[in-house]
Amino acid sequence: MKSRRSRIEKAIEDFGNSAEKSSASSAIFKRYNFSLTEQISEDIDNLTMIAKRVSRSDIVKAGIEALKQLPQHKQVALVTQVKQES
Repeated sequence: MKSRRSRIEKAIEDFGNSAEKSSASSAIFKRYNFSLTEQISEDIDNLTMIAKRVSRSDIVKAGIEALKQLPQHKQVALVTQVKQES
């Protein structure tokens, strides 16, 4: 479990660092709403503190990017585990 968290934290830190280096984007952002438990919301807040100028949206995006790096069977296993714990 610690290894997985370390990889996710590293991915988030790398994402935050790359965001600082990138220039202004011409991407158009659209707002979406979804529900989180209080604990997940707190986890996101805590993760925003690991790099400079990182938003809650950045944390969610980094989590998606980290998840995409896993093989599909591991993605399914992790999503299933998270769903069962919710």
